[in-house]
Formats: sequence, structure tokens, C-alpha cells
Amino acid sequence: MRAGTRERLTGACDTLIAVAAVLVIVAVHWPWARATLTPPEPDVMQSPGQATGLCAHPSLWAVTAIAVLHLALLLARYYPGGRLRVPGDGVLLALGSCLACLVIAGDILAMPAPWAGIYAISDNAPFPWWGKPELLDGTTLAMTISYGAPVVAAAALTSLISAVASPGPPAIVLYRHSGGLQETAAD
Repeated sequence: MRAGTRERLTGACDTLIAVAAVLVIVAVHWPWARATLTPPEPDVMQSPGQATGLCAHPSLWAVTAIAVLHLALLLARYYPGGRLRVPGDGVLLALGSCLACLVIAGDILAMPAPWAGIYAISDNAPFPWWGKPELLDGTTLAMTISYGAPVVAAAALTSLISAVASPGPPAIVLYRHSGGLQETAAD
């Protein structure tokens, strides 16, 4: 692979990882699940309506931390002079993306915390929890996935594919000047 092609591919993959990280940080605050109880009964369901990702699944705080670390690694990678580079940062990006994908997949399959208590009494929670309405003592409970969950899942998968496909960090070029050698990242 020629140096120019490698640099362009690395830049494109790093850009995708950065955009995916920002999207993950933002989209965990979007609605992940929606529930309605017909007719409404306050004794059965305390919190009808929507649940954001962080409200429904506290483990998404770890995914948010991984996304922040991805941004920090990418900023260190492109810091002028290349002095803040972390050895093995490509491996760290790939492992972090893989861990984020696993946590997000588990959270999408797990029933949202605000409504898990409904099934604690009857022990008949359906799998998957979204889909057809469930009949509970004369009421109908309908739970669905909202737009936040698929957006975060797509962003995490994009980050994983980009981290694995990336050929590595940009090369460091040594420049000679009157004071000696100076290393900088090649653009």
C-alpha cells in the first residue's frame, strides 16, 4: 500500500471513529425504549412513556467513557509533533470498540430498568422484550425500542469496523533543522 493511500485510509477511519464516538456520547441521552399501558394503571407501571439510554441501562456510562477515551486517543494521535502518541493506540481503539459493541448489544437485549419490575412478580418476561403487546391483569403493555438504541448500535459497529480496517496511525517524519532532529506527524 502506498504511503498516500495509507494516510488517506487512516484519516478516513479515524474520522469515522471520531464521529461514531461523538454520536455515542450524544445518543445515549436519546430515548431508547417506549412503553404504554392501556388502560393506564399507576399501581402497575410507575413510569410510562419513554426511557433514555442512561435511564434504562446504567451500564451505558461505561460506553460513554469508552467513547471519550477514543476521542482522547485520536486527539493524542494527531497532536502537532506527535509527542502525545500512545503505543498501541490502534489496538486500544479496536478493543474499546469491541467492548462497546458487546455492552450495547447486551443492553438492547436486556429489558429497560424502569419497566423490569412489572415482570418481577409474574416471571414471564418475553424474549425479546419489544414486539407484540403483553396482556397483564386486564391491561395491555406495549414496549418498543425507540430511535436511540439503533443509532448507538450503528455508531458502535461503525467504530469497530473502522478501528479494525485502519492501517494504523499516521507516520512520524523526522525533519532536520539547525537545532537537530525534530519529529512531527505526517499529514
